[in-house]
Amino acid sequence: SHSVPLSQILWSKEKNMGNHRILIADDSKTLSELLGFTLKQICPDCQIEITSDGLAALEKVQRPPASPTFDMIFTDYDMPGMNGLELAHAVYESHPDIKVVLMTGHSYVPGLNGDGRPVNLIGLLKKPFVKKEVEQAFNLIAGHSQDGV
Repeated sequence: SHSVPLSQILWSKEKNMGNHRILIADDSKTLSELLGFTLKQICPDCQIEITSDGLAALEKVQRPPASPTFDMIFTDYDMPGMNGLELAHAVYESHPDIKVVLMTGHSYVPGLNGDGRPVNLIGLLKKPFVKKEVEQAFNLIAGHSQDGV
């Protein structure tokens, strides 16, 4: 447990507090707002947008390139029109750098494992989740998004 130097821990804490742009896609308004509130506590400078389904989320991602795109998407699996896995695949086609966290209340999600798993899907949040789990998912992505810098 002593293998990580303190400087690295401090650095990772600092970089996680960046100005990330986060998109939440969930057809439950209550859950979206709760998640948005939780993410704001974790990252006060983050910009958060909320959509109620996968197609609306994809439209936001594919807005004109003049507008900055998102760093991460927290998406529900079960949504009308386009489920969370389909959204992850579609986002990967146009914006492979955006990382996706899938949220689900199911114990089994078809297509989550094996060849069908979207490359950009790096986290799974089981509902109901707690702040600590959201924080872990956020930190995982916030760490990832700095790799190419």
